[in-house]
Amino acid sequence: IYPTGTGIDAVEGLDEDQVMAVAGEEIIVRDGGDSFDVAYNAGELLVDIDWAAEDWAVAVGYNGVVIMHDGINWSRIQVDFPWNLTAVQAWKDGGQNRAIAVGYSGAEYRYADGDWTGSYLPDGYWQDLAGDGQGNLFALFTNEQPDAPDRTLLFQYDGSDWEQEPGPAGILLSRMFVRNDHAVWAIGLMGDIDNFTARYDGSSWYTTWVSSMEVARDLWVSGDSHTYVACDMGTVYVDGAPETAVTTAQDLNGIRGVSDADVFAVGENGTICRRQGGVWTSMASATTVHLNAIDGLSANHVVAVGDDGAVLRFDGNTWTDLNSGLDADLDQVWTDGAQNIWVAASGDDLAASYDGSGWEVYGTDALQGGPRAVWSDGQEVWVSVRSLLLR
Repeated sequence: IYPTGTGIDAVEGLDEDQVMAVAGEEIIVRDGGDSFDVAYNAGELLVDIDWAAEDWAVAVGYNGVVIMHDGINWSRIQVDFPWNLTAVQAWKDGGQNRAIAVGYSGAEYRYADGDWTGSYLPDGYWQDLAGDGQGNLFALFTNEQPDAPDRTLLFQYDGSDWEQEPGPAGILLSRMFVRNDHAVWAIGLMGDIDNFTARYDGSSWYTTWVSSMEVARDLWVSGDSHTYVACDMGTVYVDGAPETAVTTAQDLNGIRGVSDADVFAVGENGTICRRQGGVWTSMASATTVHLNAIDGLSANHVVAVGDDGAVLRFDGNTWTDLNSGLDADLDQVWTDGAQNIWVAASGDDLAASYDGSGWEVYGTDALQGGPRAVWSDGQEVWVSVRSLLLR
């Protein structure tokens, strides 16, 4: 029994006679008696508590507050950044105290050997997803604080958890291509005009300046590690050297190759161009809408998407409209065959899939904020939204 009007946010016990709870800023305890007594006042709102053993209990709350109990004394700390902590789990491992606390902005802190260590995500959003289809999946997180030393964070998924790595110092990464877990490429911007490619080898980043004349919009990397960067004004930078892909100077938005010697790019006003044998040629697309992204499996299966729900498929001979019927400006596409095409629209909170005969549309509350990337390994589909990674 505790005073009427006081909210109890969490309760945990060792048995029916030994119970702890958090009520506002207070930790209350019933230890063999008939009522709860105030054991500690944290000075911050507490939201969760876990009592693992007689000599090990942990409570967490707002502004990064952590309260620990050793069976006799209570102690308070605050993790390195005052994000609100919302849940905690404590346990014993070989007699040693252990705990994990999580909270807002992806905060995750672990207790071991007498110390709390961990990290959190700054204010920002998920930017891009890419993988190699062999179990290696990476995600880019953009930091919205312009003076932050790490404008972009790189996350690698190991099948159960995401491991965080810093991005290249001072470069705001936007699009990514993954060959394997030690060959990750991205394009990015330093300042307002300098475009770079950046390569991550599993431990370090290596950057190469591309241009200050055009805007880099997408990249693809061939099997022999040649880089192709699609830019505005119809320019593609191949290993840092500019090539004119479109003589009418349309901005290019997406690029993808199906082999080392066969590369496609798409852009404004229905522009599609192809590079074979080092020579770029224009292709008839049968549309005048802006095309925003492209993906392909082989020279007989390439898919481009664009404004007004445009989804075009190349079968090796011609581009055909798949008639999606989607009322959205599509800017994301992934495919591993004619019966498995995924598209998304970052400005319309929409994702959809095509099975070779019809479309299925996914428009859930979770997609609010706009899907910024869609990727699959053929079995699971991942979508990045502003603050979420969805599977």
